[in-house]
Amino acid sequence: MLAPVATSMGVQVMAKGLDKKKETKKKPAKTLKEKRSDKNEKKATRGFSPG
Repeated sequence: MLAPVATSMGVQVMAKGLDKKKETKKKPAKTLKEKRSDKNEKKATRGFSPG
């Protein structure tokens, strides 16, 4: 079994690639509440087209 890699302070370090990915992660365009409200609105109006 392999021992976990630790720094001089005893904290585990992520791989360099993962660290870069975490830094560049962007915020979502819509929040979860906005997504849910849009979905519920879409469900409520589905099938009732004025045509």
